[in-house]
Amino acid sequence: MKIKFLIIAFLIIIVTTVSFLFSPRPGPEIYKPENYVSLSAHAGFYVNCDADLYINLSQSPKLLLKDKEPRQSRPLYVIAGWLIGTPLQFILEKSGLSGDFQRNLRGYYLGYVLLNFIILLISFILFKKICDHYAGSNVNNLVLYALMIFLASNSVTKSYFWTAHQQMFVFLTPLLCLLLIIKLPQKNLSLLRLSGISFLLGTLTLAYGSFLLCLPCLLYATFLVNKKYKSLNDFLKMALIFTVFVAPTLLWILILGLNGVKYYNHEADQYRQFVWIIDSLKVSPLFFLKTALGNLYLFILTFRGLVFFLVLFLALFFAGRLMSARKKNEDSKKQVVGILFAMVMVFMFFLCMGYYQIRLTFTLVPLLLCLLFILANRLQNKLKHIGLFLMITAIAWHIYQTMSYGPFY
Repeated sequence: MKIKFLIIAFLIIIVTTVSFLFSPRPGPEIYKPENYVSLSAHAGFYVNCDADLYINLSQSPKLLLKDKEPRQSRPLYVIAGWLIGTPLQFILEKSGLSGDFQRNLRGYYLGYVLLNFIILLISFILFKKICDHYAGSNVNNLVLYALMIFLASNSVTKSYFWTAHQQMFVFLTPLLCLLLIIKLPQKNLSLLRLSGISFLLGTLTLAYGSFLLCLPCLLYATFLVNKKYKSLNDFLKMALIFTVFVAPTLLWILILGLNGVKYYNHEADQYRQFVWIIDSLKVSPLFFLKTALGNLYLFILTFRGLVFFLVLFLALFFAGRLMSARKKNEDSKKQVVGILFAMVMVFMFFLCMGYYQIRLTFTLVPLLLCLLFILANRLQNKLKHIGLFLMITAIAWHIYQTMSYGPFY
């Protein structure tokens, strides 16, 4: 990874997120003194309602062993907050800057903000690897950096970068899935190495549930792309990879059991995520159908957060058609099919979840940006200033995001 890219990525994250500190403050219908940290007369950030829970758990991870702890299904995220926050808290305490009521200066809170930065930076790196794969040595850097601004400047980053929350994973998860799809078919990995990759990916589900999407993408990349599923041996390998993937969760459930604690999933218990399918089927097939159609309607409503990116994609798509910039290339078709597969998996995953929020549906945006890169890169010979166009659009978009009111989650 070139130092120049890392410096630019660092600057994009810093400039976009710091400017969000100067966005309009929440109004009286939302504002609660304990949920807003004022840095100056014109700067501050809104603290998500879950932030204190994550901080308390990171201060004492053994609380995860408490019966029906709401974040018990996400121990890895809490441990990451503990690993980063503990040394920061030690430094602040020694410097005399930390205090019970100085939440913005507490080491564990800062640890989660730093974790958000790391997650976004890794997402940038994965995005560049994907773009390099599609374009090879013909990468239009202006297009790349413009699309990175879109990754950094949006309602999700605005709402969650400066607070303790897992929502920044909406960028990392789909890009990791896509990278698996486009890179693994190129490698002839042994079953042992595939099992190791599967175990590591399964471990990530203990940080954020959407990493479950990695499993179908891993199986697709390993077996389905090259149609390696024609023998019983191949299906046994797929079953082994599946078993290894779920092993970290089973081990965590076992650890809880050894400590006399029954595994608790707050999302399934309180919001009936995924469980609604079983609940409705128990009533009747007709009730399930009505519930599913109602959920589909609610899910589609959350796509309003994607409208801008869809319009931008369609504009480039039809521009390419009009200018006959599209080239018939079997490899490119396979790569686009990979993106579409990842998008279908994301769509089905969140549709079946039964809990619908714009911030969750935003998981599709990084994949849309990958398609935008492919289109823009193909158009650069016909539209020489497409990089400049996207950069101006991205900057205008960021100004709009910064000056707009909310959202406050």
